[in-house]
Amino acid sequence: MNNDKKTPQEELLEEVKKEEAAGGKPQEEKGKASQAPEASPENAKAEDAKAKDASQPENPEEKKAGKKKKIKMPSSLKKALKSRRFQRGGIATAFTAIFIVVVILVNVVVSLLSDRFPSMNIDLTANQVNTLSEEALDVAKDVQYETNIYIIASDGWIDYAESYGYPYSTLISITDRLVEANSKIHVETIDLETNPTFANEYADESLTNGCVVVETEKRYRVLTTNDLFPSEQNSQTGSTALYNDVNSAVASALQQVNLEKVPLISIATGHSEMLQSTDLDMITSFFNDYAFDVQQFDILTEDIPEDTRILYIPTPGTDYTEAELEKLDTYLSEDPNGDSRSILFTANPGQATLPNLQAFLEEWGISYDSSSIVMESDTSRTMGGTPYAFIADVDNSESMIPSGDTYSLLLTPMSVPVEGLFNDSSVNGVGTYTLFSSSESSYLAKAEDLNTEDADSGNTEQASYELGVMARKSLASDGLGASANVVVLGSTYMISPAYTSTNTFSNSDYFADLLRYMTDTTDSNNTVYSPSVQVGTADMTATTAVINVLGLGVFTIAIPVVVLLVGLVIYFKRRHL
Repeated sequence: MNNDKKTPQEELLEEVKKEEAAGGKPQEEKGKASQAPEASPENAKAEDAKAKDASQPENPEEKKAGKKKKIKMPSSLKKALKSRRFQRGGIATAFTAIFIVVVILVNVVVSLLSDRFPSMNIDLTANQVNTLSEEALDVAKDVQYETNIYIIASDGWIDYAESYGYPYSTLISITDRLVEANSKIHVETIDLETNPTFANEYADESLTNGCVVVETEKRYRVLTTNDLFPSEQNSQTGSTALYNDVNSAVASALQQVNLEKVPLISIATGHSEMLQSTDLDMITSFFNDYAFDVQQFDILTEDIPEDTRILYIPTPGTDYTEAELEKLDTYLSEDPNGDSRSILFTANPGQATLPNLQAFLEEWGISYDSSSIVMESDTSRTMGGTPYAFIADVDNSESMIPSGDTYSLLLTPMSVPVEGLFNDSSVNGVGTYTLFSSSESSYLAKAEDLNTEDADSGNTEQASYELGVMARKSLASDGLGASANVVVLGSTYMISPAYTSTNTFSNSDYFADLLRYMTDTTDSNNTVYSPSVQVGTADMTATTAVINVLGLGVFTIAIPVVVLLVGLVIYFKRRHL
């Protein structure tokens, strides 16, 4: 057998060994190498860039500065930021934040604007008590002088007053609107506990919490709680109702302190007048309310103040001297400014006999009997069945009070009979006219028997008696223009604050019109009138239909349903993010 002969397998094995010995690759590796993919242009550029970076030496300055390599954002975070869920959620969050900011800004802006422009605040009261009337707004716009409105109230006092039924919040609203209407009007709250010297500037006034001082360089007016919220007593039930009169009271005071000139009423004192200082102060307040300046003086030691238009003699208890009567004569006869001038005298049952003063009045055609008192037998005309407190009949036949008001409830308590001596014909140019009188069912009683059974002794002699008389004399030769007047009222109490401060009777309107007539100022309108609104009644009214629509339909059903639907829509949208 030939051992040199090799099989094909052996020959292949030897050949492989030779190649391995020569450093060649096995066929398997060659096959793998032959199967490697060819280098693409992009791969080639990348390989060249790597080689370039590897061959470039490091920058020594960068190495010294320790420059850090830029941190790459993780791919997971990139994906989260670019995800649809994040984008939609981020927009919603941004929108919510912007909406909240807008709401806050709108609230701040509206709050600032409402403070600057109070009329933006909607007045929901039924009678619009927190809104200026058209007349009051016109008064505010016409203010020419710098005007200060001082509200006297300590800290928390307004809330205290509100708890007792006095709506001082209305005063705040009205004064804020006055400031808005005219920049010359200023409002300030004064606390007398922390600023006690403020009251010293008004020493003649009794300033307390609740008062309002309206002041210009010309004059000032003080409004009391009763001026702002007058009360009215029901004569039948005896109950008392409180009224809100803030609008007209403040506007009237504002107008009066801005007048160039107002009539002066001088009150003569020094003769033990029945009306003491407290009563005179309250009557002074009444005069002020109707645009009259007031001054008190001692007629025995002082001259009648210059520019006096009405000289008031308030039921004196002692007689006047000849020197004082001469002052009265001089006052009525002189006409330095071409203005009418008047004397107002009030009497009272049981008043002392004043022979000198009574003689002076008789020269002007008026007499009175202070020893008698007029009584009324018709109980339908009396107050509470009291015979000496009754309703009088106003005589407008001579148009003495040209306002056209009937004054159907003019109460004349405790009145003496007054008589006009020149009713039918004038004497020395003086004529007398009846202002008001009792009914035909009235009678006279002695003043000293007022509280005894003898007061009814004259009940069988019934007749009408004059209770108020005016004497008038023209100061001009043609009978026109200014005049001198003397007015005697048989009842002092008819002009007392007890009856002039209430809307129950006509005393306030009648007396104010009488004063205007005596001073020839009937055409002036120095008082702003607005209907008084009773306090304690429902300020806001709504029909049953409105209540059902708003209460049940809007707030109970509509708003909750809308909120629920919006919530469901947002929920389902976010659920699929």
